Amino acid sequence: MFDLPSTVDWCEQNYILSEYVAEYWNTLTGLCLIVSGVLYYKNNYDCISVTHYQKVFTKLSGLLVFVGVGTMLFHGTLYYQYQLLDELPMIYLANEYLGLLLLLRTTGESINLEQYSRLIAVLKYTTVMVPIIILSYFLHPSLQVLTFHLTLKVAEGSVLFVLYRLSKSLNHIVYSKIYITQDILKRQRTFEKTQKMMSSTPGTIGINMYNRFKRYNSLSDSVLISIVQTKIKKYLDLRNRLNVVTNIGIYIYGSSIVIWCLENMFCSYLQPFQLHAIWHVLSSVGVYHLNLLMQLHVSIEKFIYSE
Repeated sequence: MFDLPSTVDWCEQNYILSEYVAEYWNTLTGLCLIVSGVLYYKNNYDCISVTHYQKVFTKLSGLLVFVGVGTMLFHGTLYYQYQLLDELPMIYLANEYLGLLLLLRTTGESINLEQYSRLIAVLKYTTVMVPIIILSYFLHPSLQVLTFHLTLKVAEGSVLFVLYRLSKSLNHIVYSKIYITQDILKRQRTFEKTQKMMSSTPGTIGINMYNRFKRYNSLSDSVLISIVQTKIKKYLDLRNRLNVVTNIGIYIYGSSIVIWCLENMFCSYLQPFQLHAIWHVLSSVGVYHLNLLMQLHVSIEKFIYSE
């Protein structure tokens, strides 16, 4: 399998700036993916290390670095074995994002059981497709391109679907949880009143009821309102940050896809602009924001279910 030609030769002219590097700018900008993974892990280590999702985020950062290395080797040589080092980690990376989302309890409240089962099937499908992608090259190079892109788009589409469902359902989930908490606090006040009443009741019944309610604290209406307002304020802060990161990610990722498509459709006209290299840069920024987006969803889940 060594030194087999890749199934794709991108728009950049080969061996122009260096006799050792096939696509100079495409290879150089592969560094951006590596930097994106390293910077995310370094800048957010304190946040991700305190959650039980630490291993997932560490794997995401590692896979992103691995994609960058594979990208540089692929564009630098245009050999098939290095193309696989570029493409297959993308599929595993998409799977990790989907797997992380399916671990969130907020996702469980955003989608129904049938949708959840289909998403699990997507994880199985993409895993099964990996050896098929590798071997399809030997049937026809175009088949390898088709199977890879189909598999990746199924995984990416599933991630986008879950993120969309979360975006639509998150406010309802969080506010319902906050108001349930408010109702519990109201009951605590009722228990406290009952405690005072039962403490004056003679006999065993009064003592048992007193012991049952004495663990609850007295809460005034002003304290109750303050607690709820604090929770809402904290959620709104997380939600605003989530919206900002989402919007930036959508604009950057959307722009990168447009650039990628334009270059592939009009290569002869756009070749001097090195659009594929620009796509690498924009994708690196976009996936950094996707990691931040995942981290914020984890923070929101922690906020809802641990307080």
